[in-house]
Amino acid sequence: VRQVVALRQGALRFRPDAVLVVATTNEALHAVRNVRDAVLARVPDMDADLQLLLDRIGVHPGLSGEEIERRLNAHSDELLSWGYRTLARTAGEHGMDVLWFLLPLTDDDDRRFEESFQHLSRLVLAEGLTPVNLAGVFGDLNERDRVRLAPWDWHPNREGHARIAERVEQEIRS
Repeated sequence: VRQVVALRQGALRFRPDAVLVVATTNEALHAVRNVRDAVLARVPDMDADLQLLLDRIGVHPGLSGEEIERRLNAHSDELLSWGYRTLARTAGEHGMDVLWFLLPLTDDDDRRFEESFQHLSRLVLAEGLTPVNLAGVFGDLNERDRVRLAPWDWHPNREGHARIAERVEQEIRS
């Protein structure tokens, strides 16, 4: 949801040739929570297609946050597909390409990441986006303490972000 809003309300004014979307293996969790928060905040002018999905699955502001999240979790693939489809449609209307990158969390093991990539890339491809796999960007699982902010925080530090930037550049050039 936030990526759709960022594209529509921010990035389009720069008239880019391409849009780079970076997702993680927590993509569904973030989508569910972002939509839950938007519903609870009664965000005006909700995307019509998203509102149809919410109506169909019975999500509305009168529910508790926990119930909204439970209902959305049961339909997380549909929610992600809406987002990918909306990004693809919006980009296409403005003559832009979309590259969708799956970035591992610094604590993702190779198996979890690959399963996530296989699952999410099917959704991405079905909506007309180009998936790009960033597996291995942080090196071996045993070395990842060097690229995370803290042992308890999976976010990448300066070195981790440098590795991401180098890899994204390589993928774009290839």
